[in-house]
Amino acid sequence: MSSSRIAPIQWLRALAATLVLLMHASDMIEAGPVLMTGAFVPAVPNLAAFGASGVDLFFVISGFVMAHWLATADHDPVRFLAKRWLRIVPLFACVSVIYMTIMHDPLTLPSAVMSFTVFPVLDGGSYHLPALYPGWTLAFEFAFYAVVAVAMRVRRHRVEHLLALTVAVALAGSVIHPGWAPLRVLLNPLLLEFALGVAVWMAWRRGISARIAAPALVTGIALLAIGIAFGLGVTLPLQVNLAVAGETGFARTWTWGFRGRWWWWA
Repeated sequence: MSSSRIAPIQWLRALAATLVLLMHASDMIEAGPVLMTGAFVPAVPNLAAFGASGVDLFFVISGFVMAHWLATADHDPVRFLAKRWLRIVPLFACVSVIYMTIMHDPLTLPSAVMSFTVFPVLDGGSYHLPALYPGWTLAFEFAFYAVVAVAMRVRRHRVEHLLALTVAVALAGSVIHPGWAPLRVLLNPLLLEFALGVAVWMAWRRGISARIAAPALVTGIALLAIGIAFGLGVTLPLQVNLAVAGETGFARTWTWGFRGRWWWWA
C-alpha cells in the first residue's frame, strides 16, 4: 500500500495545514483594523501558538511517510534526493520569485538564494529567513531526506537504521552546536519529530496502533479541543532562528510533536 492510500495521512495533512492557516489568520487578525481579543473570541489568543504546532505535525507525518516508502521499495540515494528536490524546490522557487516582486520588507541576498538552495548556504553563524519565510521548514525536510538517503545504503532493517540515525543526528546537534547555519539544520534536535513519525510507522506496521485506536482518538480530540480553547499550557517561542539554533527542538518535540503522535493511533 502506497503512502498516498493510507487515509489517516491525508486527514492529518489536512489538519496540519488547517493549524498553520489558523496561525497566519491569527497574525492577520492581530495586525488588522479590528483587534479580536480573548473577550470577543476566546480561542484567538491561542491560535498563533497552537497553529504553529501544525508545522511539527507535518514533520511527524514526513517521518511516517519516509519510513513507509523506505520499507516498501528499493531506491538509489542520489536519484531519491534529486527527485525530492525536483518535486519541491522548483515550485517553491517560482512562488518565491513572485512573492519577492511584491514584498514590502527589504530583500537580502542570503534570503533570495535560499529560495533555490533551501539551505542557508550563504549564512555563517547568523541565519536569514527565506524571502517566503514558511520555506524554513523545507531545510529541515531535506536534512531528514539526507538521513533517509544514508539509511538506503543499508541492506536490511532500513527503517530501524533510519530511526537510530535520525535520533543520533538530533542528539548530536544538541551537544555539538555547530557554528555554520546549514550544519545547525542538519544536526538539530528538531529532527526528533521525524523520528517520532518513524517510530509511529513501526508501531503501525506491527498492528500496535489498531489495538489502541479508540482511546487514542478520544485523547487526540481532547488535546485538540484543549489546545484551541485554553492554549498549550507551555509557552514556547515561535522564532525560527531559535529553532535553527537548536534551542527549541526538544521543547517543540515534547509539547507539539509528541502530541501529534496521538492522532496516528486512530
